[in-house]
Amino acid sequence: NWELLLWLLVLCALLLLVVQLLRFLRADGDLTLLWAEWQGRRPEWELTDMVVWVTGASSGIGEELAYQLSKLGVSLVLSARRVHELERVKRRCLENGNLKEKDILVLPLDLTDTGSHEAATKAVLQEFGKGFFNGLRTELATYPGIIVSNIFPGPVQSN
Repeated sequence: NWELLLWLLVLCALLLLVVQLLRFLRADGDLTLLWAEWQGRRPEWELTDMVVWVTGASSGIGEELAYQLSKLGVSLVLSARRVHELERVKRRCLENGNLKEKDILVLPLDLTDTGSHEAATKAVLQEFGKGFFNGLRTELATYPGIIVSNIFPGPVQSN
């Protein structure tokens, strides 16, 4: 009787393992995201009422990130050197996202000009009164072997 129960338990564990393996193979993301979704949480829900500063927002990954965040209703600070492109991205975020004009700040910024970072940060705080800072430690960007990413967590050690 106990042997049958033990075999049934092992069979259920193996079946669960196979199901999870199949889910992992079909998943579009990493294990952390898969685990969060399995528990009924969506990581993007934690961005509600946040202000996200997207650097490099005039094109490429930064532009697409701005579009995706605007659909979530996240307040945005869009920064890059090309102001006219930032305005284009802002218009598209307003058209396709869940934001109002006051939810998006276009802030021209050249990340290589470290002297402008403090003033830019003050401008964001003045506009929104909050934000997530220190994700990008720009003082490390001047050292050899360090590259700066426009996606959190900021500087990444290169080989």
